[in-house]
Amino acid sequence: MNGCRWSIGNGTNIKVMSDPWLRNKEGAWIPSPQIQGAHNIMVNELMKPNVKLWDKEKIESLFPMHVTTRVLEIPLFDMVEDDKLYWVDSIHGQYSVRSGYNLVLHASGKVDGSANQGEWTKLWQIHAPPKAKHLLWRICRGCLPTRVRLQEKCVPCSLTCPLCDHGNEDEWHVLFSCNYSTQAIQSAGLEHIITPRMQQFYSVQDVIHDICSVENNDTA
Repeated sequence: MNGCRWSIGNGTNIKVMSDPWLRNKEGAWIPSPQIQGAHNIMVNELMKPNVKLWDKEKIESLFPMHVTTRVLEIPLFDMVEDDKLYWVDSIHGQYSVRSGYNLVLHASGKVDGSANQGEWTKLWQIHAPPKAKHLLWRICRGCLPTRVRLQEKCVPCSLTCPLCDHGNEDEWHVLFSCNYSTQAIQSAGLEHIITPRMQQFYSVQDVIHDICSVENNDTA
């Protein structure tokens, strides 16, 4: 199932240990081995009952910290009810020969994963103030001084987001998963544009470039 990933709805169809459902660069699968209690359970068993929230205490009891962090970073959306298996390397989540070929090239290390010239051109063409476009460019280049980025540069600081006090402050958290970001997205009426891409892509850069490439310049 290389190239595929589950989009989490109710989580009843996704096996925790044997299905690809994590959404970051370290891979889509929970690494083995894990304690016995982590096997033979479904993703919905990692959620709180009757509410679309991760059960942090249960997850921490089953997995080491680095796995727990990866799980808790996955956004859960009330509007998404059904689990869906999709193809990662495609705008619409569907397999094509071209996307399969690109996957093979990436796996063999023959393709540079950084943005190509066409993607940068699309970003600069969107109808937005110059400061906003420059901010997007800085984010895509990894220049946003988040707390995670500062620690990587040996700056002593806490990783926790100072606004919501929940989760590590990286680019994804700042733009998408912080409570304040979620409220801003909802207030701007952008859920239908951003939410599907949050499920499909695992990096902020991919989300931004996809929006700039697919949506019209006014929407982007």
